[in-house]
Amino acid sequence: MINKACSKYRWNTDDTVLKNGGKRCHEYGCLYIEKDNIFNCMHAKVGTSSLIEEYTKFPHVRDANIVPLTLRHVRAYVENNYHVANTSKAYIKHIAENSLSFSFVRHPFERLVSCYRDKALHDTSVTGKFQRLATGDDGTVSFTNFARGVLEQHHNKCRYWWDCKLNPHYLPYSSRCDYCNIPYSIIGKMETWDDDIRHVMQQAGVNVKETGVNVKQLEDKKPLTDEQEKEHDEWNHNIATGSTREKTASYFNQLPSLVAEQLYNAYKMDFELFGYDPYVYMDKSRHTL
Repeated sequence: MINKACSKYRWNTDDTVLKNGGKRCHEYGCLYIEKDNIFNCMHAKVGTSSLIEEYTKFPHVRDANIVPLTLRHVRAYVENNYHVANTSKAYIKHIAENSLSFSFVRHPFERLVSCYRDKALHDTSVTGKFQRLATGDDGTVSFTNFARGVLEQHHNKCRYWWDCKLNPHYLPYSSRCDYCNIPYSIIGKMETWDDDIRHVMQQAGVNVKETGVNVKQLEDKKPLTDEQEKEHDEWNHNIATGSTREKTASYFNQLPSLVAEQLYNAYKMDFELFGYDPYVYMDKSRHTL
């Protein structure tokens, strides 16, 4: 599937590896744990908090005496100690071919909805950049406004699949982890998270019964209101139970069909790389402009 998509778009020419490189790779999770011979390319809004929690099962992370033990500090420790500083083609390909290399993805439209709900509706950033992206001229915040904002940025900031400078929370997978040139050992999916992460940890030689630190319970973000906390818990539960599809469908039911089609075109490479069906949600969109 991956080879077919790469050949179709002639992107397996081996001339671009982690083109975004440097700072983006440092901040958002191109990690190489040399002691365990593991390479991982992570995407924002694709189980990153859960992955960081999994990393605490490794003895040298678990015993690092991280204080305070919050998601932000554990993430900082992992990224500062294991981020890939050298993003040259030769080095990345070498460690990927000689390590357990893995990456997780999810349905691109579900990821966009997750970003909208988690970031735009509950925007705790200093600049309020996510909420501004989702705010229309009349001052209303909506998923349609958010989608149009993402599309506008995509038009202005993405010249090619491999040269796209969107915010990492909605940056296409194909622009982030160079699946056409990096031979990942395992491509996991959020839809089958439990089985896939268990397989990764088993291949890494980690006792799957080992309990990691529940860093998500110790998150030190701005506190949510009771209503936001309830909605946040419901959304996390929906991801685990599968009803996240119903939530995503409800948002796409609000979306004009033209906008849905444009979103598909913006993330088309991701759909084809991993075999996701866009029409399960595009068929829900409204046939209006």
